Amino acid sequence: MPMTQKRSRELIAYWSQHQDEVGLGFDWGDDDYFKICWRCAYKFDSLTPCHIIPKSLGGSAEPNNIVQLCDDCHIEAPDIADPKFMWIWIRAYAPPFPGTYWFMRAIDEHEKMFGYKFGSKIEALDPPPQTDVPEKLKELKNNVIQHYGEKRLSISTLACKLFEFEEMIVNESKQDTQTANGVGDT
Repeated sequence: MPMTQKRSRELIAYWSQHQDEVGLGFDWGDDDYFKICWRCAYKFDSLTPCHIIPKSLGGSAEPNNIVQLCDDCHIEAPDIADPKFMWIWIRAYAPPFPGTYWFMRAIDEHEKMFGYKFGSKIEALDPPPQTDVPEKLKELKNNVIQHYGEKRLSISTLACKLFEFEEMIVNESKQDTQTANGVGDT
């Protein structure tokens, strides 16, 4: 059952008195509180009430046993009878800035897939590249899709696009350097 704004208000009222927002990826007082996943801090049109202690392990539907999560985070949430682990888990993944969690996951995925940290090839360029990053990012929207019913691109798709972005910047920088050095001119 999707989270209602009324239910979200009840949860915020309870948890803002029982959990310090320090270390969370959102603020209890955010205007769109009823749209924010408490783990990834992304805004969604629909969130899911997640039991801290699962119903099958005796958990209730009271506010002290519910957090609001997006579907993806709900699937990854701990299913264990000890309530302390939910807040440890939520804080462990709190993004430094709202809306960056899935991008940070894609950076980790990039390193696993390609064997190096995203950005390291760009940082190694001398001279530093002079590029219009927003324009380059627009180009990366081509040739990708979201899985049917998903609200965002998969982590692996984002990781591949990060790889393409870095390769594009590196190749353009090499071309710029060659042009500046007169290589390739006739």
